[in-house]
Amino acid sequence: MEKNIQVYDLEIYPNLFLYVDKNIKTNEISIFEISKRKDDRAALLEHLKTVGTQIGFNNLSFDYPLLHTFIRLFPRQLQGKRLVEQLYKKGQSLIKADNRWTSIVKKPFIQQVDLFMINHYDNFAKSTNLKVLEFNMEMTNIQTLPYKFNKYLTDDEIQNIVDYCENDVDATFRFWKENVNKISFRERFSKLYNHDFTNYNDVKIGEQILLDAVSKGMNLSQHEVKKMRTYRKSMNMSDIIFDYIKFETVEFKALLNWWKDKVIFETKGQFTGLDMDIVAPLLPYCNNETVKGKLKNLNIILNDIQFDFGTGGLHSYCYPGVFKSGPENDIILVDVSSYYPNLAYHNGLHPLHIFKDIFLNTIFTLYSQRMDGKKVGDMEIVAAIKLALNGALYGFVSNWKLIIYSFMLYLVIISLYLQYERVRTKRCLHDIKHTE
Repeated sequence: MEKNIQVYDLEIYPNLFLYVDKNIKTNEISIFEISKRKDDRAALLEHLKTVGTQIGFNNLSFDYPLLHTFIRLFPRQLQGKRLVEQLYKKGQSLIKADNRWTSIVKKPFIQQVDLFMINHYDNFAKSTNLKVLEFNMEMTNIQTLPYKFNKYLTDDEIQNIVDYCENDVDATFRFWKENVNKISFRERFSKLYNHDFTNYNDVKIGEQILLDAVSKGMNLSQHEVKKMRTYRKSMNMSDIIFDYIKFETVEFKALLNWWKDKVIFETKGQFTGLDMDIVAPLLPYCNNETVKGKLKNLNIILNDIQFDFGTGGLHSYCYPGVFKSGPENDIILVDVSSYYPNLAYHNGLHPLHIFKDIFLNTIFTLYSQRMDGKKVGDMEIVAAIKLALNGALYGFVSNWKLIIYSFMLYLVIISLYLQYERVRTKRCLHDIKHTE
C-alpha cells in the first residue's frame, strides 16, 4: 500500500500537544490533540503509520524531534497531563539548543523533507521565517503565535492555537508547491550519486559532488578526504602573482607593485578600513574616501571609472544611468561559464593536499559533464555541476572547515580574476593590455 505524503506542523504548550497535517493529493486536513479536553494519542499513532513522507518548515530541528519523542513515549502509557509535560520539556530543550545539528534525528521513523533546510534558510545571511514567506506569498491571513509559549491555555485559547496551526500548515503547503522542482531534483540526484540529498541546500549538493569526485580520484574514503587541509601562516603576494600579470597604465602598475610587496595573513582588513600610510602609493589613483581616518575600500580610478576590490573580486561601472538598446547600439551581456574553476584549471592550480592531476581532472570532468548536459538540454545536470564548480569549489576554497581549503589557491584565483576582468573592460579602457 502506497503511503501518504503529508505537510505538517506541531505546536506545544505546557498543557497542549497539537499535530496538524494536510495530504498533498487530497488536501484533507487531519488534527490530533492531547490536552485536558482531548487525548488523540492512539489515533495520531495510527495515522502516522499511513504516512511515508512528512514535509515541514524547520521540521528537522524541531517538529520531527518532538514527534519522534512522542512516538518513543507512547508505549509508556503516561497520563495525558504527564505526557504533555514531557513533550513540552523536550520542546523547550530543542528551542534552547545551541547547535541545531545536535537536535536532528539521524534515523527518523518517517522520511522528512525540510523546506527550511533545502532553501538554506539555516544560513544566518538568508535566515527567513514562515511569516515572511506568508507575506511574500501574499496570503490573506498572516498570523503570529497568539500566546506566549509558556502559557497554560483555556479551551477557547486551545481552539485559537488549532486555527493558527492550520494556517501555518496551509502556508507550508503553499511553499511546498513552489519547491516541487527542487525536491524532484534532489530525488534524482540522490539516486544518481547514491547519497541522500533530500534536505541539502544547493551549494551543499555541489560540495558533496566535488567530494565524491575527489575521493574517487584519490582512491580515498570521503572521511579521509574530509580531514585534508592546507594551512599556511602567511603568504607573500610576490610568490602568488604570475609573471604574465602586467599592466601598461600608471594606475594599475601602482596597484600591481603595491600588491607584490604585501604579505597576507588573512583576508580581513585587506580591502576595507585600510590605514592611509599603508595605501599611500595608491592615494593619487583612488577616491580617497575615508571612514574614521581610514580608506573606506580599496579602489582605483581610471578614465573616470572606479574599480572596487573585495574578497569576492572586482566590481565597476562606467557611470550610473538608464541604458537602452536601439537601432544604433546594442546592450551585450557577456558571461563566462565556471569562471573561477576555469582560471584554476587553465593555470594548473590546485590545493597542495590534493594531487594536481586529480584536482584538475576533476574540474575538467565536471565541466565537460556540465557542457554535455547543456547540449542535450538537461538543465538539472547543468545546475548541479555549476553548484559543484562555482559554489563548492571556488566558494569554499577559503573556508578552513571544508576539504578544498587552500588560502593560497584562493588568493591566486583572485589575482588572476582581477587581471582577466581588466581584459573584459578593454572596450572602455583602451590602454589596458593583457600580455600572456
